[in-house]
Amino acid sequence: MRRSLSLSSLWSQPLGAVVLIAAALILILFNFIFPQSAAAFRAGVVDFFAPVIHIFAKPAEMLQGLQGGMGELAHLREENARLQKEVANLKGWAQAAQQFEEENKSLQSLLKYKDEAVLSYLTARVIAENGGGLNDSAIITAGARDGVEKNMVVLDEDGVVGRVIEVGDWSARILLINDFNFRLPVMVEEARQRAIFTGQGREAPKLLYIAQESDVKPGMRVVTSGQGGIFPPGLPVGAVKEVAAHNITVTPFGRLDRLTVVRLAHYQLSGQASPAAPVPAVPASSSPAPAAPPVPAAPAAKAR
Repeated sequence: MRRSLSLSSLWSQPLGAVVLIAAALILILFNFIFPQSAAAFRAGVVDFFAPVIHIFAKPAEMLQGLQGGMGELAHLREENARLQKEVANLKGWAQAAQQFEEENKSLQSLLKYKDEAVLSYLTARVIAENGGGLNDSAIITAGARDGVEKNMVVLDEDGVVGRVIEVGDWSARILLINDFNFRLPVMVEEARQRAIFTGQGREAPKLLYIAQESDVKPGMRVVTSGQGGIFPPGLPVGAVKEVAAHNITVTPFGRLDRLTVVRLAHYQLSGQASPAAPVPAVPASSSPAPAAPPVPAAPAAKAR
């Protein structure tokens, strides 16, 4: 039985090869003799097997697309890691720059920044605030022993925040600019309009006594005008917030809601003699000189 199977298999192998060779020769002769009919036959065969080929090609296309997507995903991961590293590096530089900026600002505005118009100045820490609806004030850790005087100008790093109204030996009270009793002569810089800045408690401060025909607009800068004998001209106060028919409100520059350290200054205003100004001497002459009018003594001020 095994021997007959082996002989049939040996017989079938050369027979199959002969059949295939004969079929190939017949197709070649058919294509050579009847080219148009052979082309039509080939087209029909292709049309018949095209859907099958398309179906079997789909998994290969999907695998190829998946392989390309995996490669792109790996590239995106590398690019994301590189960008995250750059962002972390830039954040470090930004934090360092911000730290240097804050330090520079503190040194200039709080640590006794030199101003030519200042007679005396010092820094103090705010230890308590009274933020009631009608009374807005703060207490600082500096008093008469430190050189604090009544009506000294109080500023933070952004602008005017108030003035000293009470002075003790070791502490003082500040009237903040949003208090109802606070009045300050100011000027709207761009419009060159003078007005009176007044606090409104929890509401935005207002500008009073300003001309109706003025061209004040929101965003214009409000500074001290220098009138009143306490505040010098040009100190930043705020910016115009809203302009209505009879209501002009201001957004203060000072951070009244988070005062921690303030600067107190006593300014040399125009028309006030400096305590260090020398009295000019009258030159000697052979002829008697007319008597010079008495020079009023300048008030003494504490320098710090």
